[in-house]
Amino acid sequence: MPEIFWGVIRERVQSNGASESSGIDTEPLGCNTRVGPVRIALGDAGAARLLVPVKLEENRFECETGPNLYARLSMLSLDGQPRQFIDLCCNAADLEPIFSDFCEQVCRHLDSGLTGKPAVLKTIEEFRQLFQRENQKSVELSKVLGLLGELSLLNDLLEQNERAAATWLGSGPHRRDFVGTAIAAEVKASVRRGQPIVTISSIDQLEPGTDEELFLVYYRFEEVGGNGLRVSALVEAARENAVDLDHLNKRLEAAGFDNDARAAWDARAFRVVERRMYSVPADFPRLGRDLMIDGQLRPGVSNVKYDLDLDHASEWRLDPPKEQDFLTRLAGATSEA
Repeated sequence: MPEIFWGVIRERVQSNGASESSGIDTEPLGCNTRVGPVRIALGDAGAARLLVPVKLEENRFECETGPNLYARLSMLSLDGQPRQFIDLCCNAADLEPIFSDFCEQVCRHLDSGLTGKPAVLKTIEEFRQLFQRENQKSVELSKVLGLLGELSLLNDLLEQNERAAATWLGSGPHRRDFVGTAIAAEVKASVRRGQPIVTISSIDQLEPGTDEELFLVYYRFEEVGGNGLRVSALVEAARENAVDLDHLNKRLEAAGFDNDARAAWDARAFRVVERRMYSVPADFPRLGRDLMIDGQLRPGVSNVKYDLDLDHASEWRLDPPKEQDFLTRLAGATSEA
């Protein structure tokens, strides 16, 4: 991983200073080209830096990159010999994890047969929006996962009914994430490995209504590199398939998603490791007012949250035919369907 090498060089520079006559301390990244290995280095103030070797006769490299990434040709002396590199440096410390993914993606393109310049240009294009934002912090992981989960389910519903966006209520004062006629769903998402434990955010969240059948949909994601699933890709897929764009955009706004801030939402990429669906009847493992003697919390008790291990809910997990039946019912359960 590139970040490990940057850490090694930072420690070495802090202890001993730059070790090479050029003043540049580098580490090979384990990716080779015909003109030499790709290297990791540091820029000004310890900024993360990638050096992709190119032929000495290469005399031009022009590319728009945005304020957080610079790219240029640099001539350096390594082992007493002149070497030319496409020199890429990340100017925003909070974007270093993305730049690490960027470096790995460059190496993937090189391993696939591209030479240095085409590999770098292709990767810059793939990551362009992530480096163009200015002074914009990434969205906290819990919010990203929440929206990823809800949009993943929404896109599954839209594949069956272009009007299914009307069922999505998501963020706000609503009790359920998705609500149709006599059916509702809560969505939970996690990157936690091991036991499928989810946080239930209120005492009422899994309490079945008298006029609805409630379901729980669980996604486990894994954080990956540059080609993973990002929030904006799911947003665009939903916008492409939904007919009620006004409702969709209002729900996205309520979730905090802004087109101008999409880079902040896309700072992390994921893949879906697992999806589970459960029916939530009255005897589902949960807390609820209906399970209390008088239906009320004791005075002074509020904001109740609890963790639920879904391995203890296997009795209520849907098999594939029942999953499809649930999706079909929820997708069709709109007032306009």
